[in-house]
Amino acid sequence: MLHEGILEAYAKLEGAVASLKKVGVETIFAFENLKPNAVQIELDAFDPTSLLFLRHVCEVVIERRETVRIQVERQDTDAQSRFIRLRAQGQESHWKLVEQDGISIALGVGSEGIRRLGESEALVYAFLPTLETTGFPIKTNGDISTDPSRTRVVLDDRTAACIERIARLVVALVERGTASEAKPEDIQLLSALVPLSDPRMATFQRRSFRSDLLVAIRRISEGKFSRNYCRPSWLNPVDFEKGAAESKIKAVRRELENIDGLTEFLKLLGAREATLTDLSAGLENTAPSLVGAAEVVAHVTSRHTTRQLDTGAVDQRWKIWPVGGTPKPLDEATKAKSALESDFVDLVAEKTGGPDN
Repeated sequence: MLHEGILEAYAKLEGAVASLKKVGVETIFAFENLKPNAVQIELDAFDPTSLLFLRHVCEVVIERRETVRIQVERQDTDAQSRFIRLRAQGQESHWKLVEQDGISIALGVGSEGIRRLGESEALVYAFLPTLETTGFPIKTNGDISTDPSRTRVVLDDRTAACIERIARLVVALVERGTASEAKPEDIQLLSALVPLSDPRMATFQRRSFRSDLLVAIRRISEGKFSRNYCRPSWLNPVDFEKGAAESKIKAVRRELENIDGLTEFLKLLGAREATLTDLSAGLENTAPSLVGAAEVVAHVTSRHTTRQLDTGAVDQRWKIWPVGGTPKPLDEATKAKSALESDFVDLVAEKTGGPDN
């Protein structure tokens, strides 16, 4: 037989349940011994982005002193992606979700396209947000293991499998964005795929979701970017692209250099910085600009001065010696029997830090 006090509590609960059912509420949870202040704090801290990965939830209404209404609209953009609009308390945010193999990533969308999330926004989700960060300016979601509070990630086999799938998606998106036939929307994604901090420092950090994700990305990317060549700092973009095309090597396109941190991230994934040897065929087959020729000669001079390059490594067929304003091979420049043009000499001196005359 139930105590009279318990029967009274049940009676009050039945009334509340009946009232909620009248307004269409179908699922109801009742909790005991809750502290009102604690509940208030939890409700105040409710993050609207909690709805990003709950695909069957369209609206959340929190009723207390004032009503908080959070609405979400979803629109498929292709077989793998969807656009999401979140509205809460008069504010609106836009998101792009990319899904694959049961996992998904969310990228912020601003007025100018994809935006990089800050560290505090870039959280790991187990359908709802945890307190763990991804290490990348994106949100990630998957069926990962968490502690009982659902705020900390547990690094077990299930989480490892989920990290593996997320890493494969990130690498696939980087491949797509750096491909020669990349679409503008694929290139835009790249800015949100560069780590928030120097990935080389990950080896000095404690093991976490973010460190395991970076390790998985590096492992999965092995061999995928080794034929991508980044522009060396000593050569201008136009002459690099021209020389790379003539040398039949795949250059990282000029517009990608404007994405902060991407070049260094690609190198971490296996891309290489082009060397004189890599560009040799191009220098032989086509003449660079006068500035480009000066940059090559200045680079050769600097490396020879520091004993990193022997003069024998400079191919005499390279068109880097200007005659009449056009770079020619060494033998043609020698036959011209004229001194190197002063503008060219000034350019070389400027780039090697030498005297003006």
